[in-house]
Amino acid sequence: MNSKRVVFLLLAVIVAGATAFLARAWLQNERAALMEQVGKGRPTPTAPAMQVLVAKNNLRIGQLIKPDDLRWQPWPAGNLSPTYAVEGKRPINDFVGAVVRTSIAAGEPVTEARLVLANTRGFMAAVLRPGMRAVSVPVTATSAVSGFIYAGDRVDVLLTHVLNGGDGQRSATETILLNARVIAMDQKVDFSPGDKPDVAKTATLELTPKQSEIVTLAIKMGDLSLVLRSLQSEGNMDGASEIGRAHV
Repeated sequence: MNSKRVVFLLLAVIVAGATAFLARAWLQNERAALMEQVGKGRPTPTAPAMQVLVAKNNLRIGQLIKPDDLRWQPWPAGNLSPTYAVEGKRPINDFVGAVVRTSIAAGEPVTEARLVLANTRGFMAAVLRPGMRAVSVPVTATSAVSGFIYAGDRVDVLLTHVLNGGDGQRSATETILLNARVIAMDQKVDFSPGDKPDVAKTATLELTPKQSEIVTLAIKMGDLSLVLRSLQSEGNMDGASEIGRAHV
């Protein structure tokens, strides 16, 4: 083999190698550009939405929360506050029966800071309307309508005691309060459908300061009875009022 043929073959090998190297580099660049375009067109994955407890309706200050007042609502995980109640981590029943401390608009998250939870310090004070007082009175099955009086009901308060007169002793029954609001029976401030009547030992009433004095004195004088009022009675939205008397 002469020297010219050797040189020609070497040049051919060099050209073929350079061509293959350039082709491979071009293919890599095209593949990288194609992958970049695909990445730009693909939507950026987002964190799944969580179910957060929110107010179903506008909740006013002092309102007692019921199950129908709350609902779960999807909430972006990126905007999730550690104070929010998340489905699966906190049951909705933890908030049922609580009292609203600050007003909550429909759709806003419900947090413990905006409520006073049942059986916690300050709960009873949150239930009371401004200017009203809570007074507990002893009750029995007979004096509390066999356990059919619940928190939220309206009652009349009767006092039965003994009067001493010139003709001896006689019993008397006086209606000392009309239309008083019951805010608790024993320590229960709510009632769920299906609950069986439970005879309580005490009933807590919402009264004015003057009415509180009357009831406190009446407890010392004799036996108190609660008379359940109809939900359709006129004036049931007003406070306790009208002191009357009926002797027997």
